[in-house]
Amino acid sequence: RQHVQSSLPMCFRKTFQSCMPVIDCFEIAVENPKDLKARARTYSQYKSKKTMKYLMGISPQEVISFVSKGWGGRTTDAHITANSSFLDNLLPGDLILADCGFTIQNQVGLHCAKVEAPALSRGKKQLGAVELEDSRKLAATC
Repeated sequence: RQHVQSSLPMCFRKTFQSCMPVIDCFEIAVENPKDLKARARTYSQYKSKKTMKYLMGISPQEVISFVSKGWGGRTTDAHITANSSFLDNLLPGDLILADCGFTIQNQVGLHCAKVEAPALSRGKKQLGAVELEDSRKLAATC
């Protein structure tokens, strides 16, 4: 952990000094399961096919630091994050960078850590000035 902090890339040092992992989920296509329940669990609306989904954590130095077990493709990013051992590795003050699909602020907050994600414009015509600037900073880093 100290090595990660001491070797943060310059772009992270300016804005995200406490950043530990950048997290995202990825999906891998699988064959059609014979079991009907497994078929239902693996169907991904996003990919429109059967998939397994994994949570991955990457350090600011671009080293893979966490990979979850596989989950059916219809499982939400937030569910995978909350039910994998990822949160057990957090320490107070840690900052996680994530996509806006990760609605995990409450679970992360229980570990006295924080999540940064780009703002969503759902339901609004456009983002406010502060939300826009915060999202620009995040996008410029990642």
